[in-house]
Amino acid sequence: MKKTESYLPKRLSPEKVMVVASKIWQNQPSVAADVSTRAPKIIQTAYEKKPAFFSGKSEKGILSGLFYHLGSNVGSIKTQQEVALALSTTEMTTRASCRVWLKHFPELL
Repeated sequence: MKKTESYLPKRLSPEKVMVVASKIWQNQPSVAADVSTRAPKIIQTAYEKKPAFFSGKSEKGILSGLFYHLGSNVGSIKTQQEVALALSTTEMTTRASCRVWLKHFPELL
């Protein structure tokens, strides 16, 4: 079966992910690079496993929870408030996104 290209990874291009990661980890370019390398792969894998997961979710919502978890994984923990401010969203959005990522894809985080 031929794999179809999804719209979501186009919306969340690696370049866009890098720009956002650089906002969050301004003083840590190596962390921003690491997170921005991992995030698109995780998003693509999640999309392939469960495309409906992304239905109705904004780019900011998707990235806020993912970046929060990835920051913890690479040893550069940011608060939910710091992530939310960098993405121009709310802490509530970040918190909700964190829960949803953990519920549906704990193995990817």
